Amino acid sequence: MDKRYQSSIPPSAKEFVVTAYRRKGSPSDRGGCTITLRKAECRYRGKVVGWRFYEEDGTLVREVPLMGERKHGIVYDWYDSGAMASAIPYFEGLPHGTARQWLEDGRLMGTYTMIRGPGLDVWRHPRCNDDTSFFVSEIMGWHDGAAHGFQRFLNEDETSVWMERHFQNGVLHGIGRQWNVHGRLRRGYPEYYVRGEQVSKRQYIRAASADPTLPPFRVEDNMPGRVFPPEIRRKLGLGKRRKAEKSAGGDRAKEGRTSSCRVNADSYALGRWKC
Repeated sequence: MDKRYQSSIPPSAKEFVVTAYRRKGSPSDRGGCTITLRKAECRYRGKVVGWRFYEEDGTLVREVPLMGERKHGIVYDWYDSGAMASAIPYFEGLPHGTARQWLEDGRLMGTYTMIRGPGLDVWRHPRCNDDTSFFVSEIMGWHDGAAHGFQRFLNEDETSVWMERHFQNGVLHGIGRQWNVHGRLRRGYPEYYVRGEQVSKRQYIRAASADPTLPPFRVEDNMPGRVFPPEIRRKLGLGKRRKAEKSAGGDRAKEGRTSSCRVNADSYALGRWKC
């Protein structure tokens, strides 16, 4: 057993399967395939104290300790090989402590620290064609245990995004955009939200003129390229890492081109790829 693994779920807790493993579609389908992992409730003294998620062959890939309905303890994720992928501490439903993420070979990809919730959640992922290196795949602001500010899913170049949303205290409050692999907006985007309610572009611009918590609409933001503020640039480590990439054989971030290898937002909570 990995010495880094110290379960927050009582060892005498019993598991009860509540969702069976399912696979919908196939990798050759246009939309790919979607996997639902087997979910087991961990019960102790009549209470649900956690969840565990398993692959079809019984490999444990996620563990979520609970106190009531809130995460409490360390949430673990594993690669299909059984190697630990991440360990994220929670206290009464809030991220609390230092979260760690590892490559499959055991090397540390990075950490981020939150104290009872507020801060930036920085998620990293191995590169598609080189699982010995990694990139920042998602950055999201949190406040009081809820999404707050921008949520951005990054391409491998770390200078462009393929999905972007804005929240206020856990509800959509801003402009939502998604791009295809060619860097063009997907049909139906941008979407406009004010305090969780979807509105028209005209209504949004009118609301944003009177509400400073709404990001303004700018035509240039319909392109996937982003110039990040200094705090996020430090998380990305852009300068040093990008210089190394160029010296190794060219700039990976050609304007208007985005990576076709993306973390699937729908299954993101489990850290899984869409197959």
